[in-house]
Amino acid sequence: MPVLSDVAQIAQVSVSTVSRTFRLDPRISEETKQKVYEAARTVGYVKPSRKDKHHQRDWGCVGLILPEVMSGYYARLVHLAADNFAQRNYSLDIRLTGFEHDAIIRHVQNLCSSNIDCLMIVIDDSEYLSDVIFSIVSVSCIPTFFITPKYMPNNDFDSIFIDDQLGVAMLIDYFAQKGFSRIGFVGEQKTLDRRDTFLDSLKRLDLPASEDLIKISPLRAEAGGYQATHEILKGTVLPDAIFYGYDQMVIGGLKAIREAGLSVPNDIAVAGYDDMVVSEYIENGITTVQSPCEDMIAIASRVLLNRLQDSKTAPQHIALRPKLVIRGTA
Repeated sequence: MPVLSDVAQIAQVSVSTVSRTFRLDPRISEETKQKVYEAARTVGYVKPSRKDKHHQRDWGCVGLILPEVMSGYYARLVHLAADNFAQRNYSLDIRLTGFEHDAIIRHVQNLCSSNIDCLMIVIDDSEYLSDVIFSIVSVSCIPTFFITPKYMPNNDFDSIFIDDQLGVAMLIDYFAQKGFSRIGFVGEQKTLDRRDTFLDSLKRLDLPASEDLIKISPLRAEAGGYQATHEILKGTVLPDAIFYGYDQMVIGGLKAIREAGLSVPNDIAVAGYDDMVVSEYIENGITTVQSPCEDMIAIASRVLLNRLQDSKTAPQHIALRPKLVIRGTA
């Protein structure tokens, strides 16, 4: 079985440097960390577990890393995960990244050096996963599951991929089928990928993309939706439909539309993404794209806990389709 000296030899550093790297010593540079993690993967070094194998715990612990809990989407994932794992006697250790990549690395390092049994990482479409993150979880040998909006074909970890691009395309296709031709987009900095897919869909359908109808707000959630919609409605040509980056932005947009003396969906149809719980009850229901949250968490929790029993099985890459939910706003 490989030991620290084997890692040190490959990484061309001292054994003490390898040891301090695995102890997350802040004096170790990022460049050295990457060399050590890569060397550990090369020789197949497994970091010794800090758990007392002779101590049987009533409850285990699952690390959960995600961007935030302010949005209805991520808050829902947290509650679903808590319920699913609690049924199997596991509690959650929750870490929020604030959409910062360095925070993802920091939380992965901290959790992988703690007493968790497994790890679930939820990535927003504005984030990315670096080789550093994959190296840390690989060396730790802690079962890890990724939930992402992009397909990750070249990794050795279990993951679920939610096809965001398909969801946006389905919604714009629906708008086109309804006869809408002046379709606007309201988003913020975290929804630029959805804006780009929106533009691709317009091009595919040979529909015009007017800069005056596409607004990226510096604000988030309801405030961002309100501010950007207000800007669109000051223009000389009004949209007949608006796609919002997510449902919370729709709520702010509805307020701006009402204040302009217009009605939904008679004057302007609107739709969002994520299908928050409250979306069913606003304006006769918000038309939206629904991610299969219950299925995502149920699958992720089952795969993670099964891997605790058998770590030798091949990694699973699972694709789930979003669903278009048509309600009163469009």
